[in-house]
Amino acid sequence: MQPIKNFLFPDWKKLLKIFAIFLGTTLVLMSILELESAEILSSLSAIPLMILILPALFLANIFGLEPSWINSIIVVAIYWYLSACLIILIHEKLKLLKFGKFIIVTIPIIAVFFYFLILTINLPNGGRSINGRIRADMNQIRSEAQIVELETNSYADVCANDDIVDLITDIDKNAPIPASCFAEEDAYCVTVELNSGDFYCVDSDLRSISGASNACTEENKSCK
Repeated sequence: MQPIKNFLFPDWKKLLKIFAIFLGTTLVLMSILELESAEILSSLSAIPLMILILPALFLANIFGLEPSWINSIIVVAIYWYLSACLIILIHEKLKLLKFGKFIIVTIPIIAVFFYFLILTINLPNGGRSINGRIRADMNQIRSEAQIVELETNSYADVCANDDIVDLITDIDKNAPIPASCFAEEDAYCVTVELNSGDFYCVDSDLRSISGASNACTEENKSCK
């Protein structure tokens, strides 16, 4: 029991240092991102949004609990707390550096690694970089749509949501033809033609599908 207790209740000063370094690294990366790499930031920002949304959907579907921001925030707080505890545990096992130096070195390295990993995936290649931005905006729409559903218990307002409208506007600047958005109480889908000629679609089943055909229509609010 003692090892578990030590893991779950580490030094609170170490926890604060981890959160401070994490937030600082995130702000620095955000500040140095140039406009050409905006899709990278957009993709990264979708990750915590999905972490926020999926636990609430899990609580609603499995346990029958009403999804809410409180449920989501609690789950996310637990997630990040346990991550910080794991970093502290790794340091205590390795003891390569003093704790402050350890997190100052390791957290930025991890963040920069993922940054360049995503950058490599989205390297410009004809229309590939533009398509990467479109996909990133579409994935953010998927996240924002789940927030709309959590707040209103309906997808009906997805296409009129201000944040989603802004994302669609940005998509339309880069896509060959305007994106299409269809929504009703129980479902929605958003689809756009990429510069490669393929279609990219997101829907209320959390799908994100790229393909040669387009299934998302007014009559079929789904990517399939």
